[in-house]
Amino acid sequence: EMRKQELDEKKTDMIVKMIKRASKRGLNASYVLMDSWFTCEEVIKSIRKIKRGALHVVGICKMDKRKFNIDGKELNSATIVKMHEIRSKIKCSKKYKSQYIVVNAVYKGIPVKLFYVKYKRAKTWTLILSTDTSISFNRAMEIYQIRWTIEVLFYAKQIVMQSRTKKASVNQSIPSFTLQYHFA
Repeated sequence: EMRKQELDEKKTDMIVKMIKRASKRGLNASYVLMDSWFTCEEVIKSIRKIKRGALHVVGICKMDKRKFNIDGKELNSATIVKMHEIRSKIKCSKKYKSQYIVVNAVYKGIPVKLFYVKYKRAKTWTLILSTDTSISFNRAMEIYQIRWTIEVLFYAKQIVMQSRTKKASVNQSIPSFTLQYHFA
């Protein structure tokens, strides 16, 4: 019955509830990894309140019109990247075959570290946001790659397992998927 109620809840509210439950049950984590759907003010602020701010966010952020406060100026990502390109403040990473820009900023009152990353053959920049302002570029990339690995794993499992299970409801599918996940 609880799962059916969750279907009508906002996904951003659900993720915060799930993290709070996991934290109360003793899951000890330092970072919450997320994709651009969840990297928003509401979720970031809620996660930072868990464990008295000990839990940090590392997530992909959309390169949209959202503003970041840098030295008292409200700037969007496109402007930040242009400023750094003009000033030649772009660093290179051989390990990740990329160029990157590191910026300390404030997003909606939250101190953040922004990593703009452009991979070798990419034409556009990707933004990784972290609430851990002491984190290095390499560490942020290592941590975020964990999320990407998990996503690829679940996608592969979904393709392999989907053909095996044709259940009528969500409640019937969850135990089946759980068993398949553990024994596959």
